[in-house]
Amino acid sequence: MNDLILICETCGSPIDRGKGSVYVREGDLRDHRAAMREWEESHAGGTALALSELLLLPDDIRWRTGHDACRTDRDEGCYEIDDERIASWTQLTWWTAHLMEKNWLADSDWDEFLREVAGDAPSRRVRVVAREAA
Repeated sequence: MNDLILICETCGSPIDRGKGSVYVREGDLRDHRAAMREWEESHAGGTALALSELLLLPDDIRWRTGHDACRTDRDEGCYEIDDERIASWTQLTWWTAHLMEKNWLADSDWDEFLREVAGDAPSRRVRVVAREAA
């Protein structure tokens, strides 16, 4: 049984088995790393930072969800997890452990994606079947 159903962020419809993925763009990762280097260089020196300076940190890389047919970025390099490979709690747990081995995971909003799955945050990216049935 599919406990987790990805929702296409483009059309808003559920992604049927084998028709889409959750993914990050490799270009977004490169851009984020460049922006972080720039921010760190401009704040070098070990002085205390004002809260307003911390608010200028680059945004996290965003995990996206989409139907293969709806995506316009299919020809860009992406790290993708096919929807059928992340359709259950067990698979989500496996992928989370796998992604924790990646040196860029902390730069992404995977933690926010997990909060959406857990129901702690509103989600346009994932629907949890078991929670809907309750």
